[in-house]
Amino acid sequence: METYWTKDYLREIKNVKSFEETADIAISVIKTIPKPVFGLTAPFTTGGHGLANNIKIIEKSIYKLEEFGFNIFNFIPLSIGLTPLIEDWNKNNNDYCMSVIDVTYRQIFESKLLEIIFSIPRNKPSIGAGRESEILLELNIPVLNFPMGWYQEILDELKILR
Repeated sequence: METYWTKDYLREIKNVKSFEETADIAISVIKTIPKPVFGLTAPFTTGGHGLANNIKIIEKSIYKLEEFGFNIFNFIPLSIGLTPLIEDWNKNNNDYCMSVIDVTYRQIFESKLLEIIFSIPRNKPSIGAGRESEILLELNIPVLNFPMGWYQEILDELKILR
């Protein structure tokens, strides 16, 4: 998998203090990716097949898209910076930390650097992915369904039941 997340970017993301700062670093990374740049939305924590399997599915999906020549921005490294921010937020709150989507992801999407977003199927509701979809629609960013055949191949390869 092509990575545009250099050691410097990973060090920066590890030390973020805000959701806005996380988005700023992501936008800097996206600017290094050859155009056109595509994104990939998928269930991460609240939907899909559980966090560990969701990460594997996302990574395999990125590999597959890159095989066919798509330049994909990988959102997964954002979790390095987002996780401590979410944990801090959770100390005083009992619901989903919408700042991940409404601040970090919105700022990334508003940059208009991601031309098209591929969407991985969900086998159960995902709070974050649902909100992402609303924002993408609002911003008129095209969303394409990740090919179901490829998705099934990935699930089969990972031995994940649908």
